[in-house]
Amino acid sequence: MDRGIGSTMKRTKALYLSYDGILEPLGQSQILPYLKELSKKGISFILLTYEKKRYLQDKKMLAMISRELTDHNIKWFKLRYHKNPPFFSTLFDGLRGLILSIFILIKEKIIIIHARSYVSTLIAFIIKKVFGTKFIFDMRGFWADEKLDGGTWKEKDLLYRLVKILEKRYLISADRIVVLSEKARDYIADNFELRANVVVIPCAADAEKFKFNSHAHQALRKRYFIEEKFVFVHAGSLEGWYLIDRMLDFFGVAKEIIDSAHFLILTHSPREMLDKMIAAKNLRPEDFTVAAVAQSEMPDYLSLADVGLFFLKRSFAMKAVLPTKVAEYLSCGIPIITNRGIGDLEECILNNNAGIIIDGFAEREYKSALQGALDLVADAKVRENCRRTALDNFSLTGAAEKYNELYSELSNRMCEHMEGQ
Repeated sequence: MDRGIGSTMKRTKALYLSYDGILEPLGQSQILPYLKELSKKGISFILLTYEKKRYLQDKKMLAMISRELTDHNIKWFKLRYHKNPPFFSTLFDGLRGLILSIFILIKEKIIIIHARSYVSTLIAFIIKKVFGTKFIFDMRGFWADEKLDGGTWKEKDLLYRLVKILEKRYLISADRIVVLSEKARDYIADNFELRANVVVIPCAADAEKFKFNSHAHQALRKRYFIEEKFVFVHAGSLEGWYLIDRMLDFFGVAKEIIDSAHFLILTHSPREMLDKMIAAKNLRPEDFTVAAVAQSEMPDYLSLADVGLFFLKRSFAMKAVLPTKVAEYLSCGIPIITNRGIGDLEECILNNNAGIIIDGFAEREYKSALQGALDLVADAKVRENCRRTALDNFSLTGAAEKYNELYSELSNRMCEHMEGQ
């Protein structure tokens, strides 16, 4: 690292705000690895998260995460997340976070705020207006439109319109904006003329942890009595944007073509909903393995699969999406079957021969995709090729380096401003 940058980074203190808890699987996959990697580069983090009660009750997990953060010199402040009553609970959480953030800002002499998603960014937006602190709007995607797609909000709702107004203010006020896809960057550039401020950093995976494990492959297949099965895997939510009904339809067609087909579903979503859908589609429960596994166990479980499968609703919001599971599947050497319209994924998968993209949800599309998947899996180099695709496009070290450049740039600008006063 350049000495000038290194000396600047040593005095960089950043407040990282996240309305998602770090105790949740999402926090452990999308927040913790970045903070640990960036702390090695000389950034001193203070982390403020909102944690759900059920995760706080897991004392073992709480102790483990606390230890990891302490080992990387990351100070952690946690607030309880509140869900009800809607809107007012979020307002209450935001007010508490604002007060605590101002306290941290003054006490720790913070010069950069990294706000993950929209609720956290409201806090950073207000603080910038009052204190002039630099802030990064790590927007992840078009949140209001994601709520629209998931059926939580409607276009005429006051809350939807309010968030869209705030979104515009955030984009204009942020010192840097982080998005997950080039398509999201193009949209912001075309509509707000902010291309220079927008940085594309896709979701990434730690390649040292997420890699094919032959021992786990054999041991877990034996544990679940699926040694000779052709295993599809879906990891993550079964709700919101994810089209689990389409995935089950796809699997039904797969069973007609591949007698040994088996579906491994790794999720913390309620099991009852899935069981009802499996029964409604006349699929056999014994062709499914459903497990809720810790994030630390995910690489081993992914190692037992042959193909990763997920379908998402096609919509405006999906232009900005890049699910973390993409990086995790590919890092473990698993080719992907998914649908068009998801961020920049189509180009990446097809250009690297790392999976199959379907045009629509028709039986003929499923059959064509299955044949393509069988051909891919039959290739002895498929795992190597998928992993190389992950390392080239979705590596944690690459993503951390891009964030490091952002911090370095904003830190230098802030220091120059303070010296000029």
